[in-house]
Amino acid sequence: RKTCESMACFAVSGADHQDYVVRLMGRRDCFIDVSSPVDVYPPELWAALAAYVDGPEGEALRLRGGRYECSRALADMALPCLRGRTLGQICHIVQLSISCKRLLG
Repeated sequence: RKTCESMACFAVSGADHQDYVVRLMGRRDCFIDVSSPVDVYPPELWAALAAYVDGPEGEALRLRGGRYECSRALADMALPCLRGRTLGQICHIVQLSISCKRLLG
């Protein structure tokens, strides 16, 4: 933490010394909290993902590993409903698909 605080290119926040956040100065904040229960994605994305999972391709779908590995696999499939999404966003979508939407898992 001290090293980051000593550098002008970083902004450090957080009250304690164990949990803190370091951001690059002059860069847009684009952090994705993959564990957030807040759904910021359009209904069309969920409908398309549900159609894929419930369709013939989804029947053969085998996603192994954790949320990150599942997200990488889905990103590699280049599904139209995930096109243009960052890996962080896809990780969040996978988390919501498991915990809230019950599409995966």
